[in-house]
Amino acid sequence: MAWVLLLAQALEISGAAQLCVVKEHVPGSCVEGSAAAFAAPGPGARLRGGLRWAGHGCESDLPSLSEHRAAEILLLRRGRCSFAQKASVAARRGALAAAVLDFEGAATGQAEVQMELVAGTQGQRHLVPLLLLPAAASALLEAAGDLEVELSWGQPAAAATLDLWLPFSAGAAALLKELAPAAGQLGDALQVRPHWRVVALDPAETAGAGAARRCARGLSELCADSETGTAEDLEQAVRLHCVARRHPKLWWQYVESESALSAAQAASVERCVAQEALSLLEDDREAMSWGASDAVAVRINGWRYSGPVQAQTLLQTLCRHISPSPAACEPFLDKDPHPPAGLPAWTLLGLCGVSALLGRSFRRSLRWALGRCLRKDKRL
Repeated sequence: MAWVLLLAQALEISGAAQLCVVKEHVPGSCVEGSAAAFAAPGPGARLRGGLRWAGHGCESDLPSLSEHRAAEILLLRRGRCSFAQKASVAARRGALAAAVLDFEGAATGQAEVQMELVAGTQGQRHLVPLLLLPAAASALLEAAGDLEVELSWGQPAAAATLDLWLPFSAGAAALLKELAPAAGQLGDALQVRPHWRVVALDPAETAGAGAARRCARGLSELCADSETGTAEDLEQAVRLHCVARRHPKLWWQYVESESALSAAQAASVERCVAQEALSLLEDDREAMSWGASDAVAVRINGWRYSGPVQAQTLLQTLCRHISPSPAACEPFLDKDPHPPAGLPAWTLLGLCGVSALLGRSFRRSLRWALGRCLRKDKRL
């Protein structure tokens, strides 16, 4: 079939968000796409269901409830309404997810689609996961309705890469200190890439004392992002960069205490600071992140993290990206995320035994009280 050949030839799987045909006679037919930022599950998440064509998936295309079938993944065409509206309509339709084909006739391929940010209306609720697919995947239309497909969102890897965008603030420094003890125990399973929020000053600010106080070596092109940041903070940020480059296994220990480095290691870091400070800070300035300038931004294995920026939650999320899980992850992972409903059998047996004993004692007490009342009535 033409659509099988198209999927089998064009697509090289790299663990990103993808749609795969799961019928036995077409193994390994997958297409990668871009997951919507507003409703993307975490890595390893999978949804399986029948694929059903539903036009553009906008309000006017919403099928009636009488046509509802369980476990459906809607195949939609891009356009006419926003991605968020498509995801909302699919949710009300009862679908598990939505796969959106790029514009008909678009020349975009898999690589271009994966680079696209699939954004939606902020604050909109009740959205199903959504995946944007390249136009070449339109071959799926030939068999929509007869296919079972699976959507997946990446896979945990043997190691996690943690990108941190950090403002020059006490809160960011405290977060690193809280992360350090457990993160340091992950060893080779965790690579950290820090990025500090470095900016260029406005021309109006360079005339005053701001540049001397806030900028690296007085250069107004490389300055701390907030008025609380200082040239000394930038120097320490460079030092942390150099530790990550020269002695990555000691980075978290250095965050906890600068004495973690030997004299020789500290000397190599200082040479790095002297030689590479400006280029490292320039990299930080060019690698600006999303979100507010005074907030910590996080990316894990390329996934933009949008949960609470707290040490416990971040460590739990990191550990879910690593497979097999290191021993250091055990305190942060649920032993059984789906515990069985009800009470364990031994607990039920124990409760039954206690209830029987209490019931027996209660019956004896009740018979004794009734007998005494009856004897008293006879005497009267």
